[in-house]
Amino acid sequence: MTSDPALAIYDFIEKYKAAHAFSPAVFDIAIGCHLTTKVVRAQLDALVEAGYIRRRKASLVPVKRPLEAVEV
Repeated sequence: MTSDPALAIYDFIEKYKAAHAFSPAVFDIAIGCHLTTKVVRAQLDALVEAGYIRRRKASLVPVKRPLEAVEV
């Protein structure tokens, strides 16, 4: 696992979607990445803002993998 929370979250989302065919909940990401839900939400917002993921009604869709740290 990477030390950058945004990269860890992005990787977790990709792996979770591959295994389950749907996106993880914020709680699932928090448990899987050993982060608080507050940190996960902030990082998800940063990933959306940077264009790395899109949020649909109830899912997170990876768009492109972040190559560097995402500012929160």
